[in-house]
Amino acid sequence: MSELAYRRATFAAHAAHRRESESALDVTRDRHGRTVHHDLAAITLAHRDQAALQAYATYLLP
Repeated sequence: MSELAYRRATFAAHAAHRRESESALDVTRDRHGRTVHHDLAAITLAHRDQAALQAYATYLLP
């Protein structure tokens, strides 16, 4: 796999994960955008941050 194809695939995977995180955060909000399920939002944000750190360590750090 070429470097460009590899970068394209990883970018697509990260974009999909971002969409999943935003969808999960949308569930925690009411129709006015206020967070109503604080515990679930905290878990979702922690998961998103952990995935971002893992992606950084895997793709950008080396």
